[in-house]
Amino acid sequence: MQDYLSSQSVLGAVTVTAEGRGEAEPIADNATDKGRSVNRRVEIIGKFNFVP
Repeated sequence: MQDYLSSQSVLGAVTVTAEGRGEAEPIADNATDKGRSVNRRVEIIGKFNFVP
């Protein structure tokens, strides 16, 4: 995602970082197939400063 947004000039000069947190911070139980499925996710949190 990080590479795609940068290549599409969506972010301009904004710094983008990526973190893997699936094993350390699961949101569901990894003991079941459904839980593991829920834990395979991408969360995008953005903070943008727009200058008119």
